[in-house]
Formats: sequence, C-alpha cells, structure tokens
Amino acid sequence: MAFTRLVPALFGAIERASAADKDHKDEVRLRNYAAFLDAMQPLASGASGGAGLDAHVQDAQAACDGARQGYVDDLISRSFGVPLELLARVDAALATGMAAEAVTFQPGLARTDVRRALKESLGARRAEKGVQEAHARCAKHFGKGSPLFDETWQAARETLLTRYARLEQLVSQLYGDALVPGAAELEELFATV
Repeated sequence: MAFTRLVPALFGAIERASAADKDHKDEVRLRNYAAFLDAMQPLASGASGGAGLDAHVQDAQAACDGARQGYVDDLISRSFGVPLELLARVDAALATGMAAEAVTFQPGLARTDVRRALKESLGARRAEKGVQEAHARCAKHFGKGSPLFDETWQAARETLLTRYARLEQLVSQLYGDALVPGAAELEELFATV
C-alpha cells in the first residue's frame, strides 16, 4: 500500500520536471510515464492489492498517451507547420457554420493566399525533407528501434497522414487545386525512412 503515497509523489515529480524544461516538456513526460508503465504493468496485474496499482497504471497510460500526442503535434508542426496551420484555420472557419464558398473569401484563406502558402511550404523535396527531419528527430530523442520510438513514430505517421488527407480533401473541395505531393505520395515517403 506504500505505492498509494509514492506514485502520486512520483507523478508530481514528473510533472515538475517537465514544466521546468519547456522545450522538451512532452518528451520528458513521455519518457518517464513510459518507464513507469514498463516497470509497473507486470506488478499491477500480479500483485496483491494490484487493483490500487491498476488505477495508477491507467493514470500513467493516459498521461503517456497525452504526452505522446503533444510530442507528435510538435514534431510534425516543425516540418509541416504551414499546411497544418492552414488546415486548422479552414476547419475552424467551417466549424463556425460558415458556408464552404464563404471560407475562400476570408482573410488569409483566399485562393491566392492558400496557393502561395502551399507553394512556399510544400513540394516533393520539401515534404521528403520534412519526413526525414521528423524521423531523425524522433530517432534522436528515443533511439531508433526502441519500442518508444516505434510507437511514437507510428503515431506521428498516422497523425500527419490523417491531417494531410483532410487538407488535401479541403483544398480540392474549396479551391479546386491538388496538393503536391498528395496524401498517397506522402505515405510513400514514410516508407522510405
């Protein structure tokens, strides 16, 4: 039953350490909660009184998932920030109930603005470089081949491809343009790293 006092203190220490390192906050949280999970999951399922530890393991899993998503969001925004920001702005305009045709008349979302932003931030070489940089950064932080790297890189891949496919759909629907590279081509780029 000592873990009922130790685990909350440990979680508090993890949160304080991550708050102290603003640049790597999610990485610190992800590494530490993942280490806690690796060490405690076997104990939680086999220990007497494991039900109390199970609750802490579930809390750690939720914190680990949140930290992973925060890390992934930061990772992909470093390489694909402009297109993803554009997606967020279009989705926000559509979420207000604005007609799709009206979105293209909003400041910064006009056809010429969108074409310019996408032309400056995308292209086959830029997308390839972005995927490679994100992969290298993730490998540097977690060690290529480690379970933490594999899970995080897979989450980054899925998140980016989902958002990119949504952007491709909106650009085609609202502006009648095609993204270069397309979502299928971006997926192929992930296979090369």
